[in-house]
Amino acid sequence: MRTATRAHFTVPAGLLLLAILVGSAPADQTQPVATRSDASKSRPTVVRTSAESVEEIRRSLATRRSPTNRSARWNLFGPPRRSPDRVAQVQQHDVSWQMHQNGEPEEIHGQPMMDPSLPQPMPPEAVLMPDIGPASCAEPCCGNLLCGPGPGPYFSRCLVPFPQLSWENLALFGGVQGFKGPANRGLDGSFGFHEGLNWGAPLRRAECHGIGYQLGFRATHNNFYDNAFASEVRNQQFYTGGLFHRVDHGLQWGLAIDALRDDWYFDIGLTQMRGEFSWLYPYTHEFGFEFAIGLRDDTSESIFAGAQQGVLETWDPVDQYLFFYRRRGDECVGGEGRLAAGFTGNGGGLLAADFDLPVADAWSVQAGFRFLIPKEPTNAGANTTESWNVGMGLVWYPGRTARGVPGNYYRPLFDVADNGSMMFKQL
Repeated sequence: MRTATRAHFTVPAGLLLLAILVGSAPADQTQPVATRSDASKSRPTVVRTSAESVEEIRRSLATRRSPTNRSARWNLFGPPRRSPDRVAQVQQHDVSWQMHQNGEPEEIHGQPMMDPSLPQPMPPEAVLMPDIGPASCAEPCCGNLLCGPGPGPYFSRCLVPFPQLSWENLALFGGVQGFKGPANRGLDGSFGFHEGLNWGAPLRRAECHGIGYQLGFRATHNNFYDNAFASEVRNQQFYTGGLFHRVDHGLQWGLAIDALRDDWYFDIGLTQMRGEFSWLYPYTHEFGFEFAIGLRDDTSESIFAGAQQGVLETWDPVDQYLFFYRRRGDECVGGEGRLAAGFTGNGGGLLAADFDLPVADAWSVQAGFRFLIPKEPTNAGANTTESWNVGMGLVWYPGRTARGVPGNYYRPLFDVADNGSMMFKQL
């Protein structure tokens, strides 16, 4: 009896053999599968793709690109590391795309291929970095100034030198806060309202490395009524700008610069650098370290209520060092919460906690506190040096769900600075 492999079939012989097989098969096992063809032609039946062929393609792709290998997790500037679920999703898409390129019917484990009238699969490069923009890493376009705009949602890669604004990573927030510090002279605390925004995007010419940047602003309005030493309303403006690298699994980091303008019975401007390094385990757990270091102090004339003459005083940001644990919600629940403890540069202690809880499709509740434990004994002026901040507010995400998306690597990493993350002391 003559035998032949599938590679040696001629088209008529293959169709004849297929007709015999189909005619002899039970009726409940016959499920013809359509191949890609022109809309004007009928869809012929084709031989099913074996599971061995699918597995061979999958192993080849996994060997060529393995985003979860141990050494890659420590890459500070590599593409964002993905969780095992995300890796499996990408590999499944790669199999479909490879079979499409080979002209094979896209049937995996008995599942028929997509209807040819529907949109066809994108190349694997478009799936690997979905939040950077398809082909932003696959096409070496930006070396040519004559190249046209790229397909990414954030920028036109070559002709336009500035990123386009996107609603996807914008957050608008507002709420209330109460806080106290050395500027309150050990007397009344400050209570008021705040509003602001926080926005993130991929950094131009660094998006292939998964590096993003963020810009944010917060305004607070406090002390609406006179107190023992000041009769003015206290207005503050916080500014935050930084770079970050988000991941699903592995090493995550960020660096930011915070600036504060505080207008009360004094008028000061302070600057600090804030950073965060953490290790993310798949799905939910994160352990990390956060620091804040003062960069610029300021001297201002303090004019107290009823005083005829002011006093020159110098104010400086408090250096803070905290170790934290953060728990992230899954894709369905979303949200996150964090517990932290640490110390200050002048020997004080720090306790902190914060959380972000989605309450609607595009809305979440944010709340948190930070408490500085002074190093001085209670009877030695600790009341004048203690600092604390408590805040709560609503956040609106106009371009995405409040639950977040694990693959969205360019949502801001840092919250905009406030009176907890940016405390200051008198020199």
